[in-house]
Amino acid sequence: MMTADTSKSATPGAESPVDFVPWMGSRVVLKVAFAEICVPLPGTLLSETPTTLRFRIGDGWDVDIYKSMVLAVETPWNSFC
Repeated sequence: MMTADTSKSATPGAESPVDFVPWMGSRVVLKVAFAEICVPLPGTLLSETPTTLRFRIGDGWDVDIYKSMVLAVETPWNSFC
């Protein structure tokens, strides 16, 4: 599991200390901070920009997620909030 510094706010434009490159193309579970809850999102990491991740949820639903909202990247069989 790779964990980001959770003391950072989930602010658009903030950078994440997590290195996402090793996970590109892999099925993972992103732990995403939303309000005051932790939401596990299973899917595939597709690409990244300095501030966002392109993430495929399910069959072909691609979304952009702010890196600052990602608390952790985990393998699908090790995903608990």
